[in-house]
Amino acid sequence: MKCDGYEMFHGTVRVVPLNDNPPFDVTGVWLYRPDVDYWYVKRDEGGPGYAESMPPECLTDFRRDEE
Repeated sequence: MKCDGYEMFHGTVRVVPLNDNPPFDVTGVWLYRPDVDYWYVKRDEGGPGYAESMPPECLTDFRRDEE
């Protein structure tokens, strides 16, 4: 998948908050923009109706769904 020339994928990523909150998984469509060094995700469920942005230093364990 691509959007505005950026690669995207559907999958699950482990979010490790930069504060003391526990890690959690987020499943949805992920897009990385190297020009701003941020990941964006449109969650499948349980999130706001818009794409959220997250810094790469709090993301780990990228699991892409089979295509």
